[in-house]
Amino acid sequence: MRILVVEDDLDIQKNLLANLRGAGYQALGVGDGIAALQAAQEEAWDLLVLDGQLPRLDGLEVLARLRDRGDEVPVLMLTGRGAEVERLQGFAVGADDYLVKPFSTMELLARIKALLKRTRRPSPSQGLLTSGPYRLDTIRLVATREGQALPLLPKEAQLLEAFLRRPLVTLSREELMASAWPVDSRPTPRTVDAHVARLRKKLGGDALLTLAGEGYRWTLPVQIG
Repeated sequence: MRILVVEDDLDIQKNLLANLRGAGYQALGVGDGIAALQAAQEEAWDLLVLDGQLPRLDGLEVLARLRDRGDEVPVLMLTGRGAEVERLQGFAVGADDYLVKPFSTMELLARIKALLKRTRRPSPSQGLLTSGPYRLDTIRLVATREGQALPLLPKEAQLLEAFLRRPLVTLSREELMASAWPVDSRPTPRTVDAHVARLRKKLGGDALLTLAGEGYRWTLPVQIG
């Protein structure tokens, strides 16, 4: 697990890095808000330990900019005693947890462990399904053909995932309903047919076959990752 420590007090930063590395984490420290944004953009992090008071750009502004650009990295913010307003602002902007200075090493490590467990996300490769010229990001429900984005609606992407999860197998309408529609929904077979027809049109090619009286089959092998 990789942790970025954003702390301008070099003694505190050095102590944090030593404790995190001693606990088995890969940790890097920076000392101001601008450096934090640059490091977050250039590399992937599992968690940020972010001080609220920073030179050049304070912690709340760093957090706000991260969230504005869609970065959902878990953030543990550090704050001084009595800074309740700052903590409330941080939660409103997108902080995941707060730790009040001074704090013990045991509490720091316990909060980091709990936060990583609660916010752990699958790696990008775990959410990718590739089949011939097609690729589906099952986390974001984004599909491409030969690198070009396909304009799939969420339901169409869910149907595509159902096919890619079980390639070379004939899927009945009932199985597709169970895969792409909520339990309390009651789509008709015609609804399924209509969605599959739109999906096939957007995909192009002949990877998706209709088997009269049986259902549909994806004809290409699939790789995960």
